[in-house]
Amino acid sequence: MPWSYSNDLRWRIVWHHVCLRRPAEDVAKTLFVSERTVLRYAERFNATGIFLRELQAEFQKAGCHVDVSTICRAVNKIGLSRQKITHIALQRSELLRAQFIAEMSAFDPAMILWIDETGCDRRNALRQYGYGIRGLAPQDHQLQLRGVCYSAIGILSMDGVQDVYITENTVNGDTFLYTQLLPLLMPFDGINHNSIVVLDNASIHHTDAAVNAICGVGALVISYHLIHQT
Repeated sequence: MPWSYSNDLRWRIVWHHVCLRRPAEDVAKTLFVSERTVLRYAERFNATGIFLRELQAEFQKAGCHVDVSTICRAVNKIGLSRQKITHIALQRSELLRAQFIAEMSAFDPAMILWIDETGCDRRNALRQYGYGIRGLAPQDHQLQLRGVCYSAIGILSMDGVQDVYITENTVNGDTFLYTQLLPLLMPFDGINHNSIVVLDNASIHHTDAAVNAICGVGALVISYHLIHQT
């Protein structure tokens, strides 16, 4: 029966092929293993989600029985650390994000009210942490979809949260707009605080009635939902 590869060698394979993005053929020649072995360990590394107990289970399948604490010491020794996973929406446009940031830099932050919605839905089940190279946040690319949730719409400024609207499932935009947002607004004249409203990408915020009501009190409306490609 052939000897199993050591944990150190397995992690070196992952480091060179997955982290440094070296071709499998080059890694195989450097570490004196087969190209198939490099691809197999890289596939296991990506499939496990880089969690310690999952790594332990993968090692056990290969006949290598180690404790989780041993794996933890090993991954830290070679430069991996437990970090929060960054979930990146596939719809995001870096060009439009840069354009939005440039345009917003022209305004005094005290003039701006940010309208943002949050809630609890099925995306809360996504993993938040994983092991990765120090200085490089782990990433998990997924098409992020909304579900039924408890929703909260906040009105935020440089002074903190000005008001918040909380509801279950469907949001009543009119209630939020007329009873909580409009009373806070001032006419836009280049000086007044609370005279610019920045709407997030929630579709309920982008109705003609909502925009007209905000403009009706003289405030300026800016939307950043266009920084995501449709």
